[in-house]
Amino acid sequence: MFAKLWSNCLKHLRRGKAERLSDHGKRRGGAFRPQVEYLEDRLTPAMLFVNTHADPANPTHGVLSLREAIMEANAAKTPDTIVLSTGTYRSAMGEFDITSAMTIEGQGADMTTLDGGGPNRIFNVLGTINVTFADMRMRHGGTTQLDGGAIQALTASIRVVNCALSDNIGLQGGAINDQNGNVTLIGSTVARNVAQDGGGGIYTGGMLVLNNSVVRVNSTQSDGGGIFDPGTVTLTGSTVSGNQSGTSGGGIAAATVNLMGSTVAGNTTGGFGGGILASTAVNLTDSTVSGNFAGTFGGGIDDLATATLSGSTVSGNSAGKNGGGINTLNLVATDSTVSYNHASQVGGGIEAAGATLTGCACNDNSAPTGGGIDGASVTCVKSTISGNYASGGAGGAISAEMATLFRSTISGNVAAGNGGGINASIAGLSNCTVSGNSAFGSGGGIIANDGVLLFDTIAENRASAGGGVFTLGQHNTSSVQDTIIALNLVSFGGSGPDVSGGFTDLGNNLIGIFDGSVASGFSIGNGVGSPTNPLLPGLTGFGDHGGPTQTYALLPGSKAAGAGVNVALATLPAALTAQATTLTLDISNSIYGSEFFVPGLLLRLGSEVVRVTAVKYLQQDVALTLQRGVDGTHASDHPSGSLFIATDQRGVLRPATGSVDIGAFD
Repeated sequence: MFAKLWSNCLKHLRRGKAERLSDHGKRRGGAFRPQVEYLEDRLTPAMLFVNTHADPANPTHGVLSLREAIMEANAAKTPDTIVLSTGTYRSAMGEFDITSAMTIEGQGADMTTLDGGGPNRIFNVLGTINVTFADMRMRHGGTTQLDGGAIQALTASIRVVNCALSDNIGLQGGAINDQNGNVTLIGSTVARNVAQDGGGGIYTGGMLVLNNSVVRVNSTQSDGGGIFDPGTVTLTGSTVSGNQSGTSGGGIAAATVNLMGSTVAGNTTGGFGGGILASTAVNLTDSTVSGNFAGTFGGGIDDLATATLSGSTVSGNSAGKNGGGINTLNLVATDSTVSYNHASQVGGGIEAAGATLTGCACNDNSAPTGGGIDGASVTCVKSTISGNYASGGAGGAISAEMATLFRSTISGNVAAGNGGGINASIAGLSNCTVSGNSAFGSGGGIIANDGVLLFDTIAENRASAGGGVFTLGQHNTSSVQDTIIALNLVSFGGSGPDVSGGFTDLGNNLIGIFDGSVASGFSIGNGVGSPTNPLLPGLTGFGDHGGPTQTYALLPGSKAAGAGVNVALATLPAALTAQATTLTLDISNSIYGSEFFVPGLLLRLGSEVVRVTAVKYLQQDVALTLQRGVDGTHASDHPSGSLFIATDQRGVLRPATGSVDIGAFD
C-alpha cells in the first residue's frame, strides 16, 4: 500500500510524466533510501555519493555502490556526478558499462583506486557521449583479448583529469582505447601499460590532447609504444618517455604530432621513429626530443611529410639506418638545436629531401655519410654546423645535392672521406665562414662539382688535397667573388692547400696559395699568392666577433680590408613602387643563380634595405616576397636599380657602392 501511495506521489511531482518506480521506492526493513532511486526523467544533475567499496547490483541492500551509481546516472536525462571516497574499488562483477554522459571523480590518484582485478576491463563507455574521469587511479584492468584495459570507448569522447592509469593490459590500447572519439588528458599519468596490437598506453582514432600529463614506460608489439592515433596528437607541457614498440613510434605513432613545451625522451622501437613516427606532420615548439632509438629510420623523429621545429632541441637520439635525430621528407627548423645524434648509415643529425635551418645549431652528430645533415637540398641561414663527424664517407657537416648557406658557419667538422665541411654537387655560400674542418680525402672545407662563393671566409681547414676548396670534375668550376680562401693546409705530400680544381675568378678575392699545377682560374698576383710567396689575409682568431655565428675579424692592415666591391645579384626588371611586396627576377643568365635567394636574405636597393620573407623558385625566374624598408630604412619608389647583398655575416650593413672588405666580415 505504501509503495503505491509513494508511486502516486512521484507521478504527481513529475507533473504527470509516466515513470517506472524502481525497487528503491519500496520499504526494506523500515529503511527508506531515495538517493539510489532510478529517476529516468530527472531534469537536473545529481551528485551521487558512493558509500561502499563492494560491487553489488542489488538496490535493496541499503548502501550505494559504484555500479549502482553508474546505473542510476545511465538512466538520468542530464549528466550526473558520481563521487567516490578513498580506498580501492574492484570490479568484481565485470566491467562498468557507461551509457550516458557523466563524471566520476575520486579523492585523488593516490587515495582512490579502481582495480580491474586482472581479467576485467574497468570501464566500457558506450554511445556518442562525453564522460569525465577525475582524481583516481585505474590499475590491473583488461586482458590481451580486450581493447582498452582501463577504459574502452567506441564513439565516446572522454576526459581524464588528475588520474593515474597504470599496469593495465589490452589488445589495442593498454590503458585507453577510443576508436572514434576524442581523448583529453589533464594532469594525468599513463604508465606501465601493455598492448598487443598498438598503443601501449593509449590508442585513439580521434583527436588526442595531453595537457601537463605523462605517458611513460608503456609497450606494444606493434605501433605506438606510448600512443597510437591515426589522427592528431597534441601535447602541451607533457612528457612521453621510456615507452617501447615493436615496429614504429616508440613514443608516439600518429598522422600529425604537435608538441608545445613538451618532451619525448628515452623511447625505443625496432622499426621507424624511436621518439615519434608521423605520416603527415610533426610540429615542435619549445620542445625536446632526446635519447630515443629506432632500429631503422629516425632515431628521434621519423616523418613522412614535413617536420617543423621552433625553439626546440633534438638531441642524443640514434638510428640503426638513417636520420639519427630526424628523418623526414621536408624539414623547416627555426632557432632550434640538433645535436649528439647518431645514425649507422646516413644523416647523423638530419636526413631529409629538403632541409631549411634558420638560426639553428647542428652540432656533434655522427654517421658514415653526412655527419650533421644529409639531403637533396640543404639551406642554412644564420646557422652553425659544427663538430659533426662522417665516419666512413663524405660530408662531415653536410652532404647534399645542393647546399645553400647564408650568414652561416661551418666549423670543426671531420670526414673520413671527402668534404670535411661540405660535400655537395652544387654549393652556394654567401657571407659564410668555413673554418677548422678536415677531410682524410679531398676538400677540407668544401668539395663540390659546381660552386658559387660570395663574401666568404674559408680558412684553417685541412685535407689531402684542396685543403680549403676542391672543385670536383675536369670541366666543372667554382665561381668566387669577394672571398678569402687562405691559411688552409694539406697533409704531407698533398697538393693545393687552399684551392684545387677548376675555378672562375669573378674578382676581388684573396687566395693564400694558388698552385697552377692542381688548380685553374686564378692568376698569381693582385690578391693571389703562390706556393713560394703565400698571401696572408690578416685574420684574428676564429671566435665570437658579433652576430649570430662565429667568424673571423680583420686585423689592422689586412690586405682584405677595403679591397672588395659589392656586386649586384640581379637587376630590377621594371619599376618597383614603395607599396610593392612581391618581385619576380629573371636569373637565367645570372652566375649567382636562384640558390642565393633564401628567406631571411637582406638586400640593398639604393638606400633601402628589404628582407626576403618567402621564395618561389620558377623555371628561369625566382619570385620573392619582400618586407620593405627594414633596418632603419624606408620603403621608396625605384624606377630602376640593382639588388645587392646588404650585410656581412654579422648583419652589419655593407655600402652598395664604393669599396668593401673581402670575406664574411666587413
